[in-house]
Amino acid sequence: MIKTQVYIPTEDNISLLETAKILGIKKSEALRQAVHEYCQRKSNLRYQQLIKKTAGILKDTPIDAQKLRKQSNEP
Repeated sequence: MIKTQVYIPTEDNISLLETAKILGIKKSEALRQAVHEYCQRKSNLRYQQLIKKTAGILKDTPIDAQKLRKQSNEP
């Protein structure tokens, strides 16, 4: 586990305290769970994008229809 410092606005701190109280855990544990869930979602999103790109579904640049027409009309 890596130690880090997180600065959050007062209103978010209050919300985090309330959430931790409802869950019956410490504020630090609630924050740890939130960060872990965020990282998991981001990792999953990157994985899905990689799969789509590999499958040819996700393009780096949008298709230029005029350029394709010109290429298909050239002899």
